[in-house]
Amino acid sequence: EALILAVAVRSCQRFVTPGCSDYLKWKDPDGDTCISYVKKGVCRDGELLVTEQDLRRGCSVGECKDALYGKFANEACCECGGGHNTNDCQTPEALNCTKEYIDSGCGDLNKAVSDACQGYTKCFQKACA
Repeated sequence: EALILAVAVRSCQRFVTPGCSDYLKWKDPDGDTCISYVKKGVCRDGELLVTEQDLRRGCSVGECKDALYGKFANEACCECGGGHNTNDCQTPEALNCTKEYIDSGCGDLNKAVSDACQGYTKCFQKACA
């Protein structure tokens, strides 16, 4: 019985996918970041702790979508169920970012690629080795 209970509890737990990275420098129209959302108790362990309606309360879809990278927290932040997988170097985003880095001459990462590409250092290292 204890084993069945342990399996049931484990299957209900949410978690952040390994390799998930927040969209760096993402923030909502109020200036809140992914870290702010966790600290305020809006998100934890890969899920929203509020309804999507509450998440979007106080701003029009256009206004919220106009936040950095045009994403809501549940699309931009790993702890909220979003983010992106920076371990997969074959996604269209990873390929575009790697091309951007190679085109820059594989130089200083902070100067070479846009903020949206900052999480793909593993892909850059493979490409520029």
